[in-house]
Amino acid sequence: MSKYIKWELKDYFSKKLLFFIGIGAIFLLSSIIPYNTDFFLGGLIHFGFFMIVFVSLGFSFVIGTKRITDTFTKKTFLLESMIPLSVKKILLSKFIIGFLINFIYSVIGIIGLLIILVKGGDINILDVFDGLFKAFNTEYFIRFCIAYIISILAFMSTVMLCYIIGKVIKPNGKGNKLIAIIIWFILFYSISYVAAIIAVDTEPDLILDLIYAITTVASFFVSSWLIENKLEIYN
Repeated sequence: MSKYIKWELKDYFSKKLLFFIGIGAIFLLSSIIPYNTDFFLGGLIHFGFFMIVFVSLGFSFVIGTKRITDTFTKKTFLLESMIPLSVKKILLSKFIIGFLINFIYSVIGIIGLLIILVKGGDINILDVFDGLFKAFNTEYFIRFCIAYIISILAFMSTVMLCYIIGKVIKPNGKGNKLIAIIIWFILFYSISYVAAIIAVDTEPDLILDLIYAITTVASFFVSSWLIENKLEIYN
């Protein structure tokens, strides 16, 4: 399983190497060039920088998840069905890969925010790192990391489940994505509604994390069962 994960990550980042080098170059140039520059190219660099930060933060959940669903194309799925791994191990590997990709884009967005914070205000970079170091040792930061991880896993697992359901209902590919989107919104609303009811007299964040964790595990096992028993490639 570890070899499969390494191969998939190596394949992804090798294809995106120039893209990440470009992001690094834009971040470096944007941190050097003043915001009030009259240099036209400098303005374009700043525009690209802010777009990258916005997209990285806004779509950090989506990019890795899309990577997972993209592997369920007919050709790729046929090859993966021949890998000497169980369906659960392959699906777990996909979740780990998707999470790591989402995490990378989250880090890119956070680095961009730090650049904006240091460059846009009278804040010393050492003060920023000192503040981050202190934050790492707080209970709030630990809770935030746990909630972040659970939220990403819950999002990926439910999207995967709905996508697989769509493929089961419409194996030929026509309309399965629309079905998956509709099912996901219904599922998301149902989970939020249940969480709101349960969390009335308790701690909302804790209840939400617990429900997300249960949803992740349930979606994983249901997805595994559907892949193995209902998708045509495994029958």
